[in-house]
Amino acid sequence: MSSSSLDRGNVSPAHRAERMRSLRVHPSDQLTTLLAGMHDLVRSTEPESVFTSAAELSSTVLCDVCTVSLVLAAQEPYQVTRPAQRADLATPAGDPDELHPRPQLSADSVIVPIRPQPIDGMPSYHGVFVLAWDGTHRPTQVDVALAQLIVDRACAIVHDTRLATLLARERERAKNLEIALESNREIGTAIGILMARELLTSTQAFDQLRQVSQNTHRKLRAVAGDVILTGKLDPSIGCAEAPGLRLALVEPDGHEEHDEHRVPGRAPE
Repeated sequence: MSSSSLDRGNVSPAHRAERMRSLRVHPSDQLTTLLAGMHDLVRSTEPESVFTSAAELSSTVLCDVCTVSLVLAAQEPYQVTRPAQRADLATPAGDPDELHPRPQLSADSVIVPIRPQPIDGMPSYHGVFVLAWDGTHRPTQVDVALAQLIVDRACAIVHDTRLATLLARERERAKNLEIALESNREIGTAIGILMARELLTSTQAFDQLRQVSQNTHRKLRAVAGDVILTGKLDPSIGCAEAPGLRLALVEPDGHEEHDEHRVPGRAPE
């Protein structure tokens, strides 16, 4: 039986109940349907999204009502029941922090603790996963095992997506560090050229690069690149888009020399 054939919107509650009883008579079919559904669970770094999807699967294939209660770090507690209109049948799970660490089986419910593996740099969470029946089925250890399978799968999805997110962040960080390192190399090379050509200190050479960068509205790395290519600092490069720009060059003695009449892009006479 395919998971699509279990869509609650296409069948009456009585018909669905009959199908569920049939599935429980044939555990292999139920397991096949559950495995297919678990493959399609929502993938997210947010446990509430993943476990809501797991509750929808469970209430469709395994039980009559599924309730998830989560305690999220630095957030309000989260609770959801599927199907929502059967919330009256939901079994109270109690305080997740005081729950027994092992699954609990009763005459009409299964309670499975949610205890994921923590990941440094990601908010922690824990909670309970509760499956309940309306009297048409008495849960067994098979139901406990299937519920645990769903919880483990949901925890694994959150764990994997969080690791992928952290990996993407680290790759972006490494890329930015490479860019910054290359930029620093170019700026350092330009400073060295100006120091040798103009007999400046490193601070004076950097100040000249920065001054031209500010006056021409160009990145410091771009100005440094020009110095590397030409062997000199030309404040007119890159100023064509800013006519009338007032240039100020920093002299080796620290004073500024202003040329009010220079036209950007044109060499001094």
